[in-house]
Amino acid sequence: MIQFSPRLKALLSQNLLSTFVCIQVETLRLTTFYRDLILEDGLYMSTNIIDKTDRLQLNSIMDRDLYKIYFVDSAMTLASKFDSGLNGAAIQVLAGCVDQATNLPVTDRADMMLIYKGIVESYSYTVNTDVRGSAQAVITCSNLMASLDDAQPFYTSKDYINNINPGDTCFDQIYNGSGKIMLKWGKSS
Repeated sequence: MIQFSPRLKALLSQNLLSTFVCIQVETLRLTTFYRDLILEDGLYMSTNIIDKTDRLQLNSIMDRDLYKIYFVDSAMTLASKFDSGLNGAAIQVLAGCVDQATNLPVTDRADMMLIYKGIVESYSYTVNTDVRGSAQAVITCSNLMASLDDAQPFYTSKDYINNINPGDTCFDQIYNGSGKIMLKWGKSS
C-alpha cells in the first residue's frame, strides 16, 4: 500500500493543486517545473519538451500495461541519447506539488510521489509531416511484470555473464564438460 507523508496529504488537499514531474533516465534529469530543481539525487533541468506521462493504472494483480513518456522534440534533442542505446537504462518518474502557501515546489523526496521506477524497454520518434517541424519522441518503459514476459532467447557467453556479475558461475558447467544437470524449479519433491 502506498504511504503518503502528512505534508503530502496536506498538499493534495489544497483547493488549487499545482504539480510537476521529474524524470530521470540514466544521468539525464528533466522536470516540467518552470525552473531547474535540485533534489536529493541531483539537478533536474527545466524543459518544455515533456509532453505527458501515462497515468499509472492497476488493472489487475498482474498489471501488464506499458508505461510511456511522451516528448515534443522537433529539434531531435533526445536523438543522441537514443543513439547511445537507451534500452535497459534505469528510469524513474517522480511527481511533486507546489505549496500554495509559499509558492515553492516541495522537493523533499519523502513528500513526492514515485510514479514509476523501472527500465526503458524501447524508444521511438514519430514525425508528423502535416505540421512543419512536428516530432514526438516516446520512451516506453517495461511493465511491472516484464521479467516474467521475457520469452525471447538470448545468446551469451561466460565473459558476458562475468561482465554482469563477476562471481556468477551459471555458465561454467556449459564450458566444462557439458554434463547433464537436473534442476528443480519452484518446489522440492
